[in-house]
Amino acid sequence: MSVFKTGQVGHFFGGERVEGNAARTGPVFNPTTGETQGDVAFAGKDEVTNAISVAQEAHIEWAQVN
Repeated sequence: MSVFKTGQVGHFFGGERVEGNAARTGPVFNPTTGETQGDVAFAGKDEVTNAISVAQEAHIEWAQVN
């Protein structure tokens, strides 16, 4: 029996937690026991578009770092 349960896992964009809006989830498994620990929200079109936009903005700043 697992002691740790994650519950619902969303997304992180730009350092902020974002809930998934696709209404679909998938199980998160403990690789050691094979037990389901929780569910991860699948990303819908809006989440993917947001993630790309945030990544493009971050790239500009990160490209300046040596």
